[in-house]
Amino acid sequence: MFSSSGMNRDEDPGVGQNQAKGQKVMDDTREGLARVREHVNEAGREARTAAGQVKGDLNDMAREAGETARDTYDRVSERVSSLSHQTEDRIREKPVQSALIALGIGFVAGLLSRRH
Repeated sequence: MFSSSGMNRDEDPGVGQNQAKGQKVMDDTREGLARVREHVNEAGREARTAAGQVKGDLNDMAREAGETARDTYDRVSERVSSLSHQTEDRIREKPVQSALIALGIGFVAGLLSRRH
């Protein structure tokens, strides 16, 4: 084809330069997109790694909390059992005194409940 100057467009040096510039823009864009894609992929890998670490940390914390709760329960249970045995032993050693103490506690509790 001919341009308004009478030259064939294929022979026009400006067309060739524009095509080269257009191709360079396309190549640069593809290259930039490839870098962006790689950055996104790397961010995804880092996020998965971080999520795995957080999951592991949470599992460790939950396990430790469970162990602490079990240890605390065992200690409290042992203490309650010990106090229960001590109370039973004292009642067996001094049954009359224990009965009078229980009677006194019941009497005071009854008085307090009647006031309210």
